[in-house]
Amino acid sequence: MAAFIEENIHVSNSDVLEFTKVNGNLKCVQWLKEKNNHVENKPVEMAYHRSLEKLFNEKKILQKSISRANGKQNFENFLSNSFLMPKAKLCLRVSKISSTKSVTIHDDLKQKSLLLNKAELEVSNLNEKLNESIDKLDSSENKLSKCKLNLKRTKAREQYSSSKVKILESQMVPRETEISCCQEKDNIIFELKKSLKEKDKTICELKINCDYLEGVVQDIDKAQRTLTVFDVKSRKYTTILKQCIYELLQHNVSAAKVNPVIKSVLSLVNVQPNALPAKSTILDMNLQRLCLSQKHLAEVFSAEKNTTLLTDETSKFGNKFMGFEASDSKGNLWVLGLRDIETKSAEDTLKVLKEILQDLNEISDSVDNSVSKDILKHISATLSDRAATEVKFNNLLESYRAEILPLVYANFDQFSDQEKRSVENLCNFFCGLHSLVNFAVAAQSSITEVEKGIFNGPGPIFDKSFLKECEPGTCRLVRTASKAFASGSGADEKSGCQGPFREYIKDFLKEKKLHALPLKPYRGSRFNILFENASSIYFLNRQLKLFLESYGASNRLLKSILHDLKTPEFIAGVKALGLICTFITCPLWHILEDKSVSIIDMNTKYLQLTNFFIDASENTEDFMKGKLLPFGDDTYIVEDHNYTCLMEPSEYDGVVQTYLQVLFLSLGKLSNKLFKDHLPGGKLVGMDPTVVAKFKCTPKTSCFAESVFSQLDHLLKSKPNLSTLAAEAYITFSNNKTLNWLLNKPELERNILIEEATKNVKTVEKI
Repeated sequence: MAAFIEENIHVSNSDVLEFTKVNGNLKCVQWLKEKNNHVENKPVEMAYHRSLEKLFNEKKILQKSISRANGKQNFENFLSNSFLMPKAKLCLRVSKISSTKSVTIHDDLKQKSLLLNKAELEVSNLNEKLNESIDKLDSSENKLSKCKLNLKRTKAREQYSSSKVKILESQMVPRETEISCCQEKDNIIFELKKSLKEKDKTICELKINCDYLEGVVQDIDKAQRTLTVFDVKSRKYTTILKQCIYELLQHNVSAAKVNPVIKSVLSLVNVQPNALPAKSTILDMNLQRLCLSQKHLAEVFSAEKNTTLLTDETSKFGNKFMGFEASDSKGNLWVLGLRDIETKSAEDTLKVLKEILQDLNEISDSVDNSVSKDILKHISATLSDRAATEVKFNNLLESYRAEILPLVYANFDQFSDQEKRSVENLCNFFCGLHSLVNFAVAAQSSITEVEKGIFNGPGPIFDKSFLKECEPGTCRLVRTASKAFASGSGADEKSGCQGPFREYIKDFLKEKKLHALPLKPYRGSRFNILFENASSIYFLNRQLKLFLESYGASNRLLKSILHDLKTPEFIAGVKALGLICTFITCPLWHILEDKSVSIIDMNTKYLQLTNFFIDASENTEDFMKGKLLPFGDDTYIVEDHNYTCLMEPSEYDGVVQTYLQVLFLSLGKLSNKLFKDHLPGGKLVGMDPTVVAKFKCTPKTSCFAESVFSQLDHLLKSKPNLSTLAAEAYITFSNNKTLNWLLNKPELERNILIEEATKNVKTVEKI
């Protein structure tokens, strides 16, 4: 039973070490005695001390070798092992000792104890020496491993060096070859030195000649040089001068200022021309530019395939003008011609086109009018606005082409009906930006109806002289505020207060990090002007009101504006238009200007827009918060000062929702009508991929045609007596980059082209 208890008493080495560390050796011995109390034959106290000493020595040895292989594991095993309790040595005990011998036995035991302690001390010293030897052995092993590693690296370096030596030995040039190379180099050096001496002599001679020539040049400069630009014998100006004048005219130098500019430039090098052309001659040279532009079109554009014809008309200063532009398969834009037109009818439009094509035939000396036929043959589409005359012209042009095509294709009679239709039919596109103008018209009508419902009749107005037919108070506020505060063409310089307001608001603009007033002059024909200016007026409405109240509304225009600014319903209408600008019209404009989106890709965009109007009319609150967008994640939003202001909740939002609900229904209905060709079931949906590829670079807007008329407007204002032909010369030569085409020609061919243009001027003047 005692043996069973002894086996189940478990005290680990770590427990003993921990107890000793906390309580000391004596208490630990006492504690071990208590743990071992169940044993019949109990060991003496000295046995416990010896067991503890043995335990500490073993711990010390294992700690020193813990960094060796398996050292850590051995140490952990040692700590977890059971402490070996000392056992009583029964052989040294006797049950009964005689009294006579007790003293002697006691002395013997004491003597043996001393000997035992001495032996244990020697054992301890030997253990310490053993541990020191082990440490030295470990250190030696580490040094040995390092030496082995260094030896290994040294061997690797030796192998690398030996291989490198072998490579160098293989690359070594034989001694004889090296000597011959040195001799060749010495010969080359000798020849170079000899050549250098000869060149030094030549340099000295050239310096003498240079000094002589400098003296001659100085003598010529003193006599003032003359540049020959006019040949007295042939009585003609040189092609170089004509080319110079072409370029000056392209840089908008007026005919009257060409000669002074030439003189000023030549004076920089102390040169004078022997003669300069009169103003009338310079005007003739401008017409020469028209001849060169037509020659350029006949040579380059007539060869372009899959072209799109752009048409547009305008009225300037009581005259009607017709412009014909085109785009080629690479997306390049061309001006074919600009002419006066009697009426805006489709018949007169086709008549002007025939005149321009005939001029190209004559200027190119083509056989059987091949230039005009090629141009008509390659037209695959038209682009215009949605005017009824433009639609009719497209039909007339298609019929006219059908008459010409049998003369162009040699085997046209052998074409099948489907093949004939494929070459005869034109794809008629319409300008996407003109839809913004239509949106503005529809918005005015819708706002008028909303205001009638709000005010139970026409909206309030301060001065009926500012009342326009079909113009609601909201749109009147946008128009009159733009006239009074915006600077530029269309501003009211008499009744407006652009200067004082600019001075008043400069601190506000600086605070908003704006460099200029975000308000444009109001011209109703400008794309998006109603929506864009409405957005800016909502942003500025508090500043406008404070300014007019402090500055004083001194005339009827300013009083009318102040009255409208104080009408909450008009401010709500302005916010509604501003939201449409931010989330609909501006993103649509951005897509129309994105060249990566083709005109056929607009099918998807227009379908998204029409579906959006239906959704937005039922979720105006989400729209006002910017959560509902017409083109999803592709919607381009400019998060500027206007956007921030529009996103802020206001006291007008209830009325704004009313405006938006009516506007979305109206704009959605209009979009279905305008974009019907692009919507499901339209003629531009489901086209053959080969046909779609033709229109990859077709422009989506007629902005280029509008820019041509803008250039015409500038020319007629700056040169009131300018003829239409002269204006056409300015516009075609500049936009078609004819000067670049001319300069890329060889000099001889360039001179021939300029001479031919000089001769053709008289023919052009008869047009």
